[in-house]
Amino acid sequence: MQSIQPIQPIIIPMSYPLLQTGINQETFNQFYSNSLMSQSNNLQNRKLSIPSLDNFFKQVDSEYGNTGEYLSFKEAFENENITTDMISELTDNEFEKLGVIKIGWRKILRKVAKLYN
Repeated sequence: MQSIQPIQPIIIPMSYPLLQTGINQETFNQFYSNSLMSQSNNLQNRKLSIPSLDNFFKQVDSEYGNTGEYLSFKEAFENENITTDMISELTDNEFEKLGVIKIGWRKILRKVAKLYN
C-alpha cells in the first residue's frame, strides 16, 4: 500500500521590516504586485543574443522545412551588410532585391527575426 504524504504549507517570505510594521493586506498585495511587475519587465527587456546570419538561416531552415532554401539567401544578405537584427525591418522591395520573392518566406523571416529585436 502507498503511504499518503501530508500536504506541505506554502510559505511566502517577507522581509523583516514588513513583518515588524504590521502592514495591512492591501499594502502587502500592492508591494507583492509591484515586485512581480518589476521582474516581468526585466524579463521582457532582456534580448536574445543575436545569431550570425549563418546560424539564423540554419535555424529558420530547421524549423520551416529543412530544405536549405533559407540558407541560400545568406550570401545576398551578407553582400548588403544586413545583420540578423535588421531583417524584421526590411521592406517588401528590399526583400525582393535580396531574392526573397515569396510572401511566405518574408513572413517567416520577419517572424523569426523579431525574436532578436
